[in-house]
Amino acid sequence: MTRLQLKNVLVTAPEMDAMIDDLAALSTTVEFRDGNRYAALDPSSANLGVALAGPEDHPAPGELVLTAKTDRVGTAIAPLLDGGADLVGPIHSGGHEYRALIRTHAGLLVLVYGPEP
Repeated sequence: MTRLQLKNVLVTAPEMDAMIDDLAALSTTVEFRDGNRYAALDPSSANLGVALAGPEDHPAPGELVLTAKTDRVGTAIAPLLDGGADLVGPIHSGGHEYRALIRTHAGLLVLVYGPEP
């Protein structure tokens, strides 16, 4: 039987430069880019997995959300907010950590979480 191997999650990027800038703010780098058609992240700069959340725990049901772990949520999101991201709601306590949902200036949703607000 031929097996499939899950390789990545494809995210729509209406503005490629803006999306790459947002991802750079999340400490990722681009490995390959084909103009405004496609860009692949350097796998060594991102440790991405696939996670599933039920509607009661998903911060934006029906939308793709990247997650980023940090030690201090407020300190980590400050440069993103200074760069034009919006806080979608207040920093709050989740099931096991503090969480902040932000929408970057390019429209990417990122859930930043960690043990301290």
